[in-house]
Amino acid sequence: MSPFAYETLPDSRKYLRLLKLLPIEDRNNSLPDSETICCELTCVPLSEKPVYQALSYAWGSETDLRYINVNGFNFPVTQNLYWFLYRHSRTQNEHRNIPLWIDAACINQSDDAEKSHQVQMMGRTDENAQHVITW
Repeated sequence: MSPFAYETLPDSRKYLRLLKLLPIEDRNNSLPDSETICCELTCVPLSEKPVYQALSYAWGSETDLRYINVNGFNFPVTQNLYWFLYRHSRTQNEHRNIPLWIDAACINQSDDAEKSHQVQMMGRTDENAQHVITW
């Protein structure tokens, strides 16, 4: 599978990306290593007042990565984020299908200009979220 490449935000001050979890694909048994966490990452204008949940969490070690599938491509995440997504995908409540804003995934960490704008907006991003999840 190819590595993930971010779609450029039209304006990093007026848009954000949201991550939507898709149903888990069981490969051969119920062990986490045999399952793929699949997501869609979409770009949305803030003017549309999107409904989303924000995740507040500790990134954890960036040397021990796992991979998820984002828009059909491999995307590296820390173990802590992987386990949140794994558990959240199995939540049996109305919040499971609400898109997520997760800084490590929704901000292109390799684009310094985007990262600067998006980090400046993080307080507003959390305030506008339907829920802030602490993990």
